[in-house]
This record gives sequence, C-alpha cells and structure tokens, in this order.
Amino acid sequence: MISLVLLTAITLISITSLQRTNLQTRIIANVQHSESGFNIANSELDEIYLTYISDSASTQDLSDALDNFTLDANDDKVFHEQDTSIVSSYTTKINNDPHSISVSSKLTHTGQPPFTSGYSQGGFSTYRFEVQADADAPSSGYNLSSQVMGIELIAPSSI
Repeated sequence: MISLVLLTAITLISITSLQRTNLQTRIIANVQHSESGFNIANSELDEIYLTYISDSASTQDLSDALDNFTLDANDDKVFHEQDTSIVSSYTTKINNDPHSISVSSKLTHTGQPPFTSGYSQGGFSTYRFEVQADADAPSSGYNLSSQVMGIELIAPSSI
C-alpha cells in the first residue's frame, strides 16, 4: 500500500515537472523568435543606411520620398511613407519557410529646416528622412520589432 502511494506521488511530480519544462521551452522559443525579429529589423536599417550612403542608384527612393506629399487645408505639404526599393538580404535567403520572419521598410521625408547654418540661402539645404523597418511573423500575424532611424542628407535646395 505504501509503495502504491509513493509510486502515485512520484508519477504526479514527474508529470508536473514535464509540463513546466514544456512551458519553459515554449517561453524560450518565443523570446528567441522576438530577438531574431529585433536583430533582423536592426540589420535591415543598417543595410538601408549603407545602401543610401554608398549606392547612387538608391537616390531615386529619396527623390520619390520628396515628391510623395499632399497639400493640406493650409497648403502645407504632408509627406507620406512609401516602400523602399531595397530588397533585404534576409528576404533573399529564405524560401517558403513557414517559421520565417518577413521584413519591410518604409521611407518618409520629414521636412527640412527653413535655413541650415553654414550654407548659403538657396544653395544647399539639409533634407531629413525617416526609415522604419518592421519584422513580422507571418504565421502568427505578430509584429516582432519596429525600429526607426533618421537620416539627414545635404543637397542642393529645391527651387
């Protein structure tokens, strides 16, 4: 009788510890997935920054962002976000992986100061842009990470 009681107690303790181990494993997997999303979004921002700085072909994105606006009731420009033309190196590495993370990036022109010190009026101006990178888990529909980076470029002022 005593051995049956001990056997039952040991069985219950074993089942409880297995359930806790399973829960901890799922928690760790979710944390790792979130960390992967953060790192991928951060890498996307780095890749975009290096592309805009080093690749003259990507200036079309910046030019398009300057032209992507509407006028509000006061005839002020309201700039809108647009997708970047940069294809993430992470996106090119995955093929139909159900556990993959999708990455997208948006570019927005955030305006220019009325006068930039150190430059002549009407000569050069500082253009401010904001790039947002989102890492999503398509299988669950969750946003794992959303990161924003600002970029300032000095270029001839628009007429």
